Parts: sequence; C-alpha cells; structure tokens
Amino acid sequence: ALPITPTMPVQSARILSDLTTTSFEGRIAAVLKPCELRAAVELTKFLQVDLENILTIGVDCFGTCDVSQYAEMSADQRSSVLQQLADGTIEEAQLREACRMCSHPTAVGADLGVGFVGAGSSDSILLSLSDRHGDVLVEALSLKTTDAAPGERTQAVDAVVAQRKNYRAEALSGFANDTASLDGLMQALSACIGCRNCMSVCPICYCKECVFESSVFEHRADQLLARARRKGALRVPTETLMFHLTRLSHMGTSCIGCGVCESACPNDVPVSSLFNSIGGKLQALFEYVPGEDPAAEPPVASFKEKELTEVAPNA
Repeated sequence: ALPITPTMPVQSARILSDLTTTSFEGRIAAVLKPCELRAAVELTKFLQVDLENILTIGVDCFGTCDVSQYAEMSADQRSSVLQQLADGTIEEAQLREACRMCSHPTAVGADLGVGFVGAGSSDSILLSLSDRHGDVLVEALSLKTTDAAPGERTQAVDAVVAQRKNYRAEALSGFANDTASLDGLMQALSACIGCRNCMSVCPICYCKECVFESSVFEHRADQLLARARRKGALRVPTETLMFHLTRLSHMGTSCIGCGVCESACPNDVPVSSLFNSIGGKLQALFEYVPGEDPAAEPPVASFKEKELTEVAPNA
C-alpha cells in the first residue's frame, strides 16, 4: 500500500511495540503518520517501544477516510481523493471525525520528515532530517536538495491547524453539553456492546494484564440477578460506564487522538469524542502534549507533592 494512502486500518505504534519488545538485528524503517509517530514516542516513555534501531519516516497527513469507505471507492475516486489531499482541498465530510479535529498534520521529530503541506508544487516534497540520522540519510538517499521557503510551509501548516482547531472547538463543545450529566453520558455510551475493540486497537492501552479481562468482571448469573432485584432492572452488558471511565483515567493524558478506537467500534459509539473532550482537558490541565517532546514526563508517571491545588477543595 502507498505510505500516503488516506486510511489507517491499524495504528502502527502498536506494531512497533510488538517489533521492539524483543531484540533483533539490523534497523527497521517505519513510515508513520503524525499520530502514529506521537503514539510511538509516548510509548517509549512507558518502555513499550524502543526506537534505538528504528528509523522513523514521518509523512504529512491531511486526514484519513474510514477503511470501508475507501475500500468501496473506484480507482478514479481514490486518485481524486489523493489529489485533493495533496492540494489541501478535500471535503472535510470525507474524513474521519478524529481527523477533522486533529491539529497535528505534520510529523514533528521524525528522523526523516516528508512534507507535502506548503511544498510549493504537486511534483515536489519537503524533506527534513533529524540530527540523529541526518548525515547518514543525506548520503544514503543521494537526493538533490534545495532550501525550502519556511514561510510558505509555516503558513500552509498554520492554515490547516486553524481550520482543525475551529472544528474541534465547535464539535467538542456540543459533545460536552450533551454528556454533561450522567444520564447524557450513558446515552452517548448506550450502544456499547462491551466488545472492547476500542481497547484492543488503542496504541496507548498497552497493559499486558487487564482487569477487564480478568475474573473480576466474570459475574455469575446469581450475582447479576441479585443486582437486578436491588435496582429493579439491569443493563446488559454491565460495567459499561466503569469500562470507559477506567480507560479514560488510565491513559487520558497520553491519548494522541488518532480515533482508531471509534473506527473499530461496530456501533459508532463516540469513543474518540469522549477521549478528545475529557482527555484534552486533562492534557491542558497538566500542560502536557502527548508524543510531542520525548523528554517530557507523562503526568501519570510523575509525582509532585503539591499539584492541582487550584482544583482541590478548601481544607
């Protein structure tokens, strides 16, 4: 498949995690979209990815379509979508919801960055090299390079980011209003069937042993019937709210907003909107951008004696 194909059937950070948990010889080149690179960087902080022998090639991303939607397109339609992506003229309605509100269209920090936004023409690309492998790449690729016009690049990227931020603010504002109450939140999650696809595809949800896959939540029939008698009725499957809120509390600050959780949901539960809404507020609270700075310590991995005093109740 083309590296710039506007789909994301799997989050590649999960693949990097599987590849680098065991030692291997040689070096792997990984072509990653911005959200995949950010997820990989975030996972290095939890010792789930080792980038030592990985050459990261980050490509600009205007967004992706649902896999099923893209699969149904004809060859001409796919070519049209690719051209629209290159020109920056694709209709937002063709993109996944998470992509429509993503404000990270460029792969910051890649060993080799491949830029299309602001490249200047359809037959040229912008390359950026990291200090880690820059000299080696220049020699190995044997490419003719010229100085890019940073102003044009910056202006084009800023335009995409501004558009996405505006959409994000509007979309999440409506979602927050709809889920402000417990009843509203349960209504948003009402179609959840407990398949846990969202957990399986999430790159940040990396625990090898999960409480939701243990005997803790394997309820016997008599336990369920007893709960139903106490409450008068019982929603099945159970623990829907606990499942989503537990995931949110575990990795909300590290969520990179790729949206594969929602794409994997068979019932279109707005999981991505939930994490973008609550997770975004958590990240702002801790002034933390997941996957942006490899040296930044995740809030869940650090402890400060005095933290969030402004939201603590008065003593």
